[in-house]
Amino acid sequence: MIAIKLNSQIVKASNNISLNLFLTDNKLESSTGIAVALNQTVIQKENWKEIYLKDGDEILIITATQGG
Repeated sequence: MIAIKLNSQIVKASNNISLNLFLTDNKLESSTGIAVALNQTVIQKENWKEIYLKDGDEILIITATQGG
């Protein structure tokens, strides 16, 4: 198991897990209007399956909102 910081909370994840699978496991991958930053770098959605997480990674989920 590895520890990932997700929006300031520590969560456990399996070893050798992709960013996409991690987001799926945490019910975040189907959210529309989100941006994902891994260790302060925004990751494009088409690259989520290619990025594998390691212990201590930090993920920030940013959700777009409507309004004015």
